[in-house]
Formats: sequence, structure tokens, C-alpha cells
Amino acid sequence: MRLLHYNANYGIIYEQTIRVGATMEKDTLIIYWVETANRDYETMLNLYKSRDYLWSLFIGHLVIEKLIKAVYVKNINDNPPRTHDLLRLAERAKIHTTEEQKDTLDLITTFNLKSASK
Repeated sequence: MRLLHYNANYGIIYEQTIRVGATMEKDTLIIYWVETANRDYETMLNLYKSRDYLWSLFIGHLVIEKLIKAVYVKNINDNPPRTHDLLRLAERAKIHTTEEQKDTLDLITTFNLKSASK
């Protein structure tokens, strides 16, 4: 797996190759989730601009999922569980959420699971 990193201190981008199946260090794993979420976010915006709303929402779910997984690694110090259930991930990541946020996470998950099965 290749990860690109930006070093703000030196203004350079560097590449790091990680063997698939190798254990990533905590910071590397967090960077992985955030960087892939950022790329997916750009894809989501492009899909939205092209009026492909269904796919835009689907990718938006992945963006949120990856960011929650980054928080999970930060808070729990372990690999995140393999689930797409945003509410369950947030709870297991020890993220404080309001009832409204819980409802929103549940709604997004329900929408995406239904659309993926079609």
C-alpha cells in the first residue's frame, strides 16, 4: 500500500510504502484513514457537481466512516472494526454524540445500506 504524506515543516510530499498485511503504527494508520477520506471527499464533490447525487451520498458515507475510523484508532489504539454502521463505529470510538447526531448517523447508514443492495 502506498501512502503519500505532506510534511508542512519542509513543504515536501513523500511516499511511504507499507506491505499489505503489515502492522501499521498508530500515526500511520490515522494518516491513512484521513488521507483516503480526503480523496473520497473530492470524489464526492465531483459527483455532486455532476448531479450524480446517489453516488455522491454513497461516497459521503465512506468519508464519514473513514474519519470515524481515524478517531477510533486515536482513541482506542487499535484497528477499527470492519463495519459500515456509522453509529456503532462512533460509539465504539468513544465519540460523544447528541441524539440528533445519532439519528443522522443512523439515517446515513440506513440509506447507504439500502442503496448498496439495489
